[in-house]
Amino acid sequence: MINLQIEESGSNLDYLISTLSEPSDIDFEEEYTRFQDEISSLWDTKSAYDQNPLMYCIFEADKSVSSVETLKDEDQETELRFNRYGLDAIFLGRILKELSETTIIRPSGNRVDKTLGEVYAHDLLFSDNFWDTYYELDIASNLSAAGIPTQLVDEGEQSGPDLRIFYEGQEIWIECKRKRKYTKKERGWRATEMELDRQIWNHEDLCCRSFAIEIKCDDPLKAEFTPGLADTVVQMVNNRIFSKKGIIGDTSIQFRIHDLSHRDTELEVQDMAMTKVNYEFQRENPNEIMPTPETDESYKFDLRDGGYYKFGYMTGEDGEEYSVNHIVDLDVPWDIDLHKKMENTIQTGRDRVSGFSPSVLMIDISPRWAEVMKTKPAENSDGEIVSQAERMEGICYKEFNDSKSLNAISVNTRLWNMMGAAQGLFEGESRNIVQRQDVRTYANTSPESPLPENFLRWVL
Repeated sequence: MINLQIEESGSNLDYLISTLSEPSDIDFEEEYTRFQDEISSLWDTKSAYDQNPLMYCIFEADKSVSSVETLKDEDQETELRFNRYGLDAIFLGRILKELSETTIIRPSGNRVDKTLGEVYAHDLLFSDNFWDTYYELDIASNLSAAGIPTQLVDEGEQSGPDLRIFYEGQEIWIECKRKRKYTKKERGWRATEMELDRQIWNHEDLCCRSFAIEIKCDDPLKAEFTPGLADTVVQMVNNRIFSKKGIIGDTSIQFRIHDLSHRDTELEVQDMAMTKVNYEFQRENPNEIMPTPETDESYKFDLRDGGYYKFGYMTGEDGEEYSVNHIVDLDVPWDIDLHKKMENTIQTGRDRVSGFSPSVLMIDISPRWAEVMKTKPAENSDGEIVSQAERMEGICYKEFNDSKSLNAISVNTRLWNMMGAAQGLFEGESRNIVQRQDVRTYANTSPESPLPENFLRWVL
């Protein structure tokens, strides 16, 4: 597994930017300046993420690098500022370093005399395929770091897999696909949820109090609903109203407060035990996770399908600053047929490796998808109700029946250990902050050409 250390943040980011600047038609400094000018007018810079995910990741990485450098200066104190977006850019720089000497070929096997930047910069900066390209490079770097001879494939006008490797003398082709966390439609719904959460949190009438509320409706939220929804939530919290039904537009919506001031009771409601911010503690423990409010055992908050948990500071009526948290749990219908989304990806990947044997399809999914597929129902080919994960298995074996060149389908996810890495930095230790985890690998029982036994064991 390729390693990423926080101390390398600056050099990794510099390497990424220099690689992106390699094509003669890309002036990275000019492009980045334009991007910064565009997001300076937005109230929420994360809304720029959809416009250009890599530029936004670099924007956040700048903050991470500056804070790490400041921490090295013993005469200054600062909070370590880094997040997933910034780390994605820093990690991509580390990936490109690992691949700096990697051979690039055509699907025919002929070598291409190009640099990494000349082949990949445009896809990383300006293409909708950014995450597919990122994942392809991620897998290649891990194979290379494991000592497996790895070649990158520049497809050009000929379609084919993304990588060719040599394992125990045998040629193996690999196609990489990354499933985005949300579809375009779901990203629109998510943006509406973010706006609702912002309007609640910043509402001028919201009391300085922690709360958790469930919002249920039969249709996806619309952007025009957010002001009315925010007003209703604030009214309920301020006036201790535990349940309410209402209609916004032509949509019926139910509200239910399950937790208020860390207690779930309608009989004895007290103001939250507000605690003044301990700034000394915050400086010493800048990444301390605040505990989620305890909820009634009869109800479990599930934010995987929509909703937010937010911790922050608010000013009380006495003028003092207090720590406050809230949960907005949205029970709103989402398209959660994740196995169907996976099926389209598997079919596309199978087509890419057609004629290239032996071959492996690797698919990256979010940890959220991996968990949801275990519990959400689906109907199999016999009309039986099974989990979406079980339905996925049937889909994979159907694809194997239609393809002799595809040997295995490996589904995996990437996890960040940001808290552990930050703690290690303060303790003077280097800890890896990213790891890839296998979710499930499906093997073709009758391929045209078998994979080496040890490689199958490595993939599985």
